[in-house]
Amino acid sequence: MILHNKKQAGEPIKKKVKFLMKEGYSASQIISQLHDLIIFHPTLNGRKKSACALVFAEADKALSDGADEELWVLEVGLRVHKAVSV
Repeated sequence: MILHNKKQAGEPIKKKVKFLMKEGYSASQIISQLHDLIIFHPTLNGRKKSACALVFAEADKALSDGADEELWVLEVGLRVHKAVSV
């Protein structure tokens, strides 16, 4: 039951990522805007922000090495969601 709920939690993120990629947004633009939203968020604590910053750094490195953009935007979305939800 819990595994099913975790799977359902990722569906809206997956749909939004697919939509954004179909609209033609680049992964770096999406991740950059998400970075700014998280880092400058007034109520998130430093621990959550630093966890997200590590995700952004890992994604930046992977994208620089030629990784698949859609997969990494999805990865970032899911991991940021997990970091801020804890």
